Amino acid sequence: MSDKLKKLKAEAPNEIPKFVKALGLLKKIDGLSISGDQDTLNQIKKTLAFTPSTSEGKEAKRNLLKKAKAEANKGMFGDGVFLID
Repeated sequence: MSDKLKKLKAEAPNEIPKFVKALGLLKKIDGLSISGDQDTLNQIKKTLAFTPSTSEGKEAKRNLLKKAKAEANKGMFGDGVFLID
């Protein structure tokens, strides 16, 4: 376990389930449907709609949102083309 994760777990254990839920939603983004991926991105944003109490939490939130936005816009083959919608 990284030092940042240990510190986040020690100082803000109530935030960990929110990050885990957001990571689970991130895995659902598959590039098939733009509307489905955007809906999942919105669910991730709602899950992370809190102000983290540590700098590690703020960094984790920022990185998760950045990755989710990139994945939701990537499409099926990484070129922005979606199979549906």
